Amino acid sequence: MDKLKQVLRSKIEAFSRRIPEQGNRTVNGKQKRLKFLIDNLDEFQKEINQIVLKFSKVNDLHEDDLKELQNFSRESFKMVLEKV
Repeated sequence: MDKLKQVLRSKIEAFSRRIPEQGNRTVNGKQKRLKFLIDNLDEFQKEINQIVLKFSKVNDLHEDDLKELQNFSRESFKMVLEKV
């Protein structure tokens, strides 16, 4: 489970680094970040879901593990949104 979280964390950090205009707090900068998020969010979510699905097929995850992954996923998504 820790290895999966580490892989997910690195994917999330890589996605976050791709967000443009992070230091620009103007309306224009926020618009560019929001456009990037809108344009790329589906691809990002699919990639994350594929990683979790592969991991869950290889490892027999219990209900508690799945809940932990869901919470981790929610918190990670919030982290990405905060950068916008």
